[in-house]
Amino acid sequence: MQFTHIYVGNVGSVHDSRIFRLSALQQYINDSTKFPNDTHIIGDAAYGLHQHLLVPYPDNGHLTQRQKNYNFCFSSTRMVIERAFAYLKGRWRSLLHVLAVNDVKFAPYHIYACCVLHNICLLQKDELELQERLMFIREQAAVQQERIIVCDRNAAVMKRNNICANLNMAN
Repeated sequence: MQFTHIYVGNVGSVHDSRIFRLSALQQYINDSTKFPNDTHIIGDAAYGLHQHLLVPYPDNGHLTQRQKNYNFCFSSTRMVIERAFAYLKGRWRSLLHVLAVNDVKFAPYHIYACCVLHNICLLQKDELELQERLMFIREQAAVQQERIIVCDRNAAVMKRNNICANLNMAN
């Protein structure tokens, strides 16, 4: 539930894929030494498929049962990430609305500070009430359309297909 990488360098409406390209994470995932034993991180469909950044299969209406299963398991795993954002917004409700800053250039600092304070609260075991958690988890359950743009597409596709083929069927 802690935030280990925070990028708040863009103010306003900027597409997730552009923010990703501008962040240090783009360079990080290209460093194979950061991902021993074929490890990876997961991202939502707005990010591109990469050998070290896996995303769901795009649902074009022709997914196999295995691909649907992969997407289901992937979505279940991503709920932990969504829950972290729900906790953050539940704890720092100012993030739910237009930030009350006099100058828009201060908005990233406000968001960054909320993330740091959130982590401190977690480390101090300062928990939110269960009802609040559930309310914010439900508020954050939005699904985005999928888009795949890939650097090393073949390796990423093979990796995702291998995971897909070896997953136990959940449905």
